Amino acid sequence: MREIAVRLLREQGSTLAAGSAGLALALAAELGHVTPKPPPLAEGPVAIVIGSHHPATLAQIDYLRDAGDILETTPAGLETAQTDAFSVIVMREVDERAFEPLGGALQAGRFTGLIATGGASARVMLDGMGADGIDLCGELGRHPWGHVRGGVADGTCW
Repeated sequence: MREIAVRLLREQGSTLAAGSAGLALALAAELGHVTPKPPPLAEGPVAIVIGSHHPATLAQIDYLRDAGDILETTPAGLETAQTDAFSVIVMREVDERAFEPLGGALQAGRFTGLIATGGASARVMLDGMGADGIDLCGELGRHPWGHVRGGVADGTCW
């Protein structure tokens, strides 16, 4: 993203920048408005919420299964699940109410971070936990990260 931001700034107003939060963050950093930082290391289990049905995403789920040390569950299953490392939450039907147990698990400290794939699923998850948004803090690879603002997941690294 930094390379794209540098190229856009060289063009001096002849291009309108539009794109991801990662591009906006890279542009702000190049203009000296923000200093990106890496996300903190998780100090416990991380919930990975996967709502996309894209073939590439399904292949990633298979990869996680093969890697081991993964618990695949639904948000409702979090109430009784033992979480030692990561919990992969695969959503087939995305509904705001389904994320109430995840919010409860976050409040109880059972997870120290969230990773979400699929923009629509992420939006429904944030709405279901009463969040107002995400305060962007930096970029991990090409993916923006930040802290959830508001709701039961307030302050959780995303």
